[in-house]
Amino acid sequence: MIEYLYNVIRVTHGSTETVAAVLRDDTGATIREQCHLSIYDGAEHVITIYGSIVNSVWNFTIPASVSAGLEQGHRYTYCICDGNDRALCFKQPIYFV
Repeated sequence: MIEYLYNVIRVTHGSTETVAAVLRDDTGATIREQCHLSIYDGAEHVITIYGSIVNSVWNFTIPASVSAGLEQGHRYTYCICDGNDRALCFKQPIYFV
């Protein structure tokens, strides 16, 4: 199961889940170049998940093997970046529960 509360994400620990996001540039156009979701533990980078776009929605699938390897209930953060590694948002909380 995956839940969103504003920009906070809660993911079921040990399961494969897909984070979906609509990504737009400064003009409001859908970003279509390669984007990725990065997960951090404090300042330490944990993993990068590359996305795919379907019908203007980006999908970032977190494999069960990755979520199972993260500490359950721990506060991690995520950030979505474009193909030039430019952050499209501030780091936001993500929990694996």
